[in-house]
Formats: sequence, C-alpha cells, structure tokens
Amino acid sequence: MSMSYCSRVQLCHNGVSHAKSLNTYMDIISRKEAKEKSLIHYFTGLPCKRGHICQRWTSGCVCVECNALFAKQWSETHKKEQHEYYKRNIEKSKEYNRKHGKKKKRQRAESYQRNKEYELEYNKQYRIKHKDRLTKHYKQKRYENRETLSDNAREYMRTSPVAQLRKICQRTAKRLSVGEISESKFKLLLYTPKEFQDHILKDTKFSSLRGAWDNGYHIDHIVPLKYITNNITNKELAFQLAMDKENLRLIAGKINLQKFDSVKSEITQKTLRYLLLKYGLTFD
Repeated sequence: MSMSYCSRVQLCHNGVSHAKSLNTYMDIISRKEAKEKSLIHYFTGLPCKRGHICQRWTSGCVCVECNALFAKQWSETHKKEQHEYYKRNIEKSKEYNRKHGKKKKRQRAESYQRNKEYELEYNKQYRIKHKDRLTKHYKQKRYENRETLSDNAREYMRTSPVAQLRKICQRTAKRLSVGEISESKFKLLLYTPKEFQDHILKDTKFSSLRGAWDNGYHIDHIVPLKYITNNITNKELAFQLAMDKENLRLIAGKINLQKFDSVKSEITQKTLRYLLLKYGLTFD
C-alpha cells in the first residue's frame, strides 16, 4: 500500500493527534538532519511497524509511542521489584534526591516550557479518558485527608490576602445589595490582593494578616457603608468607592464594634474628600 504525503503531515493515530497538540502539524525531517541540528526527535511522516505515525527518537530510531508502551509494560511488570528496591535503598534514594532534586526540578520545568502546548493537551485528554477513575481516586484522598484539608482551608482563609479580600468584597456587596461577586467586580478594585495587604499592614506592628486577626483586629471601612448607600444610587460605583483601598484600614475589634456610622471624625472627613475628588462626586 503506497502512501503519499507533502512536506507537512498531520500526526494522527486512531483518530487522535500525537503532535505537540491536537490539530497541529510537524515538519518532516530525516534522522541525519536531526542529528546535525542536535534534535532529540525526528519525523518521517511514515508509520512504524506497529502503525504509529509519530516522532521517533534520534538516538535509537524507536517511535515515541512504541517507547512509551514499552516503558509502561516494563514498569507494570517490574513494579514489585522497583518497590522492594526502593525499600532496601530508601536512604540512598533520599540522598540522591537531596543531591539532584533541584537539577531534576529545573529540567522538568524547562521540558514543560518547551512542550507546554503538548503537555496541556495530553493532560486534558488523559483527564477525559480516565475521568471516573480520577474522580474516585481524588474523592478517596479527600476523605482520608479531610482533617488536614479542613485545617489548611481555615489557615488559608485566615492568612491569604486573596481570601481575605474576597471575604470583605462579599460582605460589602451584601451590605450594598450589589449581588454576587464576580471577576468583573474584582476588576473594579484597581489593586491586587498583595497591594491590599501591604496597604492594610502599613504603619502597623503586624507583618501578616494572621497576626492582626490573632490580636483581635478588624478591617474597617473608614467612610461607613450606610453613608455611601444613602448618597450613591449607582451600586457598582458605590461598591468601587466603598472598596477603594484608601477607605480600608486595620482597627481594633473593640473600637470597631463601638463606633457609629458617623462621618464627623477628622480621618473620615479627610478620606471622604479624597474619594469625592477621585471619583468626581459631590454629596450634600
């Protein structure tokens, strides 16, 4: 059976692309040219003896698909031996990882960047193919580690600038009747979670948000939400003004609970004048 092709061939096997991503095309290059260019793969556009139309290793002429199948079969066959070897040489393995861990990590990162498009598509197809098995596996892992995951989630909510900013946004939106917080509303903030944290903690004794929460501090709106609601009918503008980082401050919880929705204090008046000027507004 003859096979004709042009200088650029789509890589397919059983209807699924084997190129660096689906629907991409690979230049045909001989093994000799690949060696001259120091490439690890070459591509002829012809199927191997098992029918795979994909790249081949320059070092040994084996097609990538065949090599992957051989590696998988060998791993499954020698899985028990590998496990026993690791148990016998666990300290040796740990020492190797300590010595070469950073190098291996760097090589994996570089390889991922070189083949990013292929890696993303491969992972996507793998998740689709093994969806049920992966769902069952991760459900079991979550159940086994539920206490650790719960502790980590609580810690994240207490320490992460992203989580704290989202929490404040949700409370503010509820008070202003803005609705659900979406990514479009976060764009109204005009600052990042890191900038939010730096602003909140400046001129304080705390180096992290966790330290502030542990000492009973709250994040307070300097210009009260009630005052903003009574004077601004545009809800998105009201949300943007209320969540302006210059309107947020760190304050002791006891003081925050005792203060009233007043705008008579000096700092409130100063902040209000700044916000009115910034957003081009005038209040009676």
